[in-house]
Amino acid sequence: MFTDESTLAAVVSEWLQDRWPDPDAYVVPEQRVGRRIADFVVARVDGEAASRRSSAGLDRALTPHEIFVMRQLRSDCGTSEAAIARRTGLDGDQLRRICRQLVLDGFAETTCSRSLRPNPDFVVPVRRVVTIEVKLSDWRSALHQARAHSVCSHASWVLFDSMHEGRFSRVHHHYRRDGIGLLGADGDSHEIDVRLRPRQRRVGSRVEVLRTAELVWERLVRGPATRSPQTNLPGVPAPIEDLEARPTRSQSSRTLARL
Repeated sequence: MFTDESTLAAVVSEWLQDRWPDPDAYVVPEQRVGRRIADFVVARVDGEAASRRSSAGLDRALTPHEIFVMRQLRSDCGTSEAAIARRTGLDGDQLRRICRQLVLDGFAETTCSRSLRPNPDFVVPVRRVVTIEVKLSDWRSALHQARAHSVCSHASWVLFDSMHEGRFSRVHHHYRRDGIGLLGADGDSHEIDVRLRPRQRRVGSRVEVLRTAELVWERLVRGPATRSPQTNLPGVPAPIEDLEARPTRSQSSRTLARL
């Protein structure tokens, strides 16, 4: 039995370092997801895309409005401000400020016809976002928070102390309905096992998920608040250069390989 959530979270952090099955995953603790903070975010990062974006100096996270505008831009001939305004519904002054900032920061460029097109080096290196909420026994609060996270992620988990297995077993139907996965942690062995698999979401280019991916990217480049198990991203300088190497897929649990 775990005495408090911080003790459980420490076990979860170690488990993620050793057992998470994706070798391209980076673990970020206490990460903003939407309007809330997830205990852990596990993000799959495309190393080539990360190197390309970092080399272009595009390290900051785009805002939701900027993401919305960038999604409207054509890479060939560009997109006029009037066309962007029609598609986004943004008023003239606000749109001009956004477009000006995107150009100043290098995310977009102006064509000879004064249209806007994206910088070809702008890519989203974070390709998949999984959230994990840690709770000892409060299934209701855990479900509420994981449900909020699910809007901004590809999959969401709740991890609980298996001492309270019965409490969570009785409400499996609530978690199954909302597509939230359940993980149980044993207080003695510190083993973590799957109790219920989450629904895998096809989120496409949903702005909320892209915003989470942008925030995670910025956090990885500027350095997580605590030591995480990532390898250094190719072409991305410190502060993440001294982080420990990720385990290979062969080191991961066979049971977890289906997560």
